Amino acid sequence: MTKVLLLNPPSEAFLYKEDRCQNDANDLFSKIVRPPINLMSLAAISEKLGFQTKIIDAPIERINLNRLKEFIYSWNPKWIVANTSMETLESDLVTLQIAKENGAKTITFGHAPSINDVEILEKAKYVDFAIRGEPEKTFKELLEANMPLKDINGLTYREKNQIKRNEDRDFVGNLDELPFAAHHLIKHDRYRVPSSGEKFTTIQTAKGCPFQCTFCLSPLMNGIKVRKRSASSIIEEIKMVIKTLHIHNFLFRADTFTFDKHWVLQLCNEIIKNRLNITWFCNSRVDTIDQEMLGAMKKAGCQLICFGVESGKIETLKSIKKGITKEKIINTIHLTKKVGILAAATYIIGLPGDNVNSIYDTIQFSKEVDSDLVEFIPFCPTVGAEVLSQNLPQIKLLDIKKLTRYALIKYYFRPKMVVRTIRNFYMQLGVIKFFNLALVSVKSMGRILTK
Repeated sequence: MTKVLLLNPPSEAFLYKEDRCQNDANDLFSKIVRPPINLMSLAAISEKLGFQTKIIDAPIERINLNRLKEFIYSWNPKWIVANTSMETLESDLVTLQIAKENGAKTITFGHAPSINDVEILEKAKYVDFAIRGEPEKTFKELLEANMPLKDINGLTYREKNQIKRNEDRDFVGNLDELPFAAHHLIKHDRYRVPSSGEKFTTIQTAKGCPFQCTFCLSPLMNGIKVRKRSASSIIEEIKMVIKTLHIHNFLFRADTFTFDKHWVLQLCNEIIKNRLNITWFCNSRVDTIDQEMLGAMKKAGCQLICFGVESGKIETLKSIKKGITKEKIINTIHLTKKVGILAAATYIIGLPGDNVNSIYDTIQFSKEVDSDLVEFIPFCPTVGAEVLSQNLPQIKLLDIKKLTRYALIKYYFRPKMVVRTIRNFYMQLGVIKFFNLALVSVKSMGRILTK
């Protein structure tokens, strides 16, 4: 039987290699390890074609290059597929070189080949194929081998020492056509909800975002049209996970989960109607949610919503085309907390237009917003995002990281925040889970203080 290995290659950086997110998790306070939904989606296609399939999330499974090399030589897959980012390109390519030396056909997909496909194939003769953009249909047609390579849209490949670049591929119009993600192929003990320690997995619910944030890769990787799975399809996948893996905690993955109110209400009603008894969390903008949605989400088991706030300076918000106001940020997060859902807010430190004073203003604003959880992320301009065409801040990366740690300390070491955190999580989790969370939090804060 043909063997297919899909992997996040080993790298020094613990990177979130998701379609729109390429953050180094070592810089984050929460450091939530998320199941690799992109690998799981491709693995489902591979299995449906009848291939023996494995997933290795090397950074999370703590598999170094030598161990991976031993596995490749012993298992001997025909296809090796690597999720590749610009930030980890060099180490990712080393993995593909090892794969080629063992006789495998090599595929790169993700952020890097969507930007620099031709350059990668010119540089790395051991890379056979680069999949650009949304990978599922291109991957399926390549493995099926039912058509000439020149007819597979979204594919860049080598033919007789020449690099061929086919037409771009349209995004998948109907996400219900894709098979359910291969949840059973990942090591679920590695992916746990920080607050409870319970296992969780990711459900891809929608793709695409019409908003224009200049730092985001979503327009490149998922397009500007919002494409949603049907509520019935999502419910069936949840039921499958509960039945086969006994997991009841989910990340509902979408570029903006709350973009379509009618769809959100329909999905929540189906979760309640089917008595799924799950907990879940999602992301949102502050301007795409209201009290009716929040009430329905709470009843359906939503435990936490993460809002991208980005900055406390209106000038900075305008420069990155965020399209939100400070008043809307405060009102939405306060409303979320009022209905009993934990509100998390993320801020990016060092955006275009930022200086030291504006960063201090953002830190002060975060305390005014007063979300239950907060994450300050050092700005790192990503190749392919519009932000690279803007005037970048004249602040050294080292200083940005220092300011990020300072922001976390100023936020979480407020007496008000300490008391509230203890109360909220103790009431929600009970004694044992609460002390597990406390241990994780102490370790995280210790990591920040010792940097």
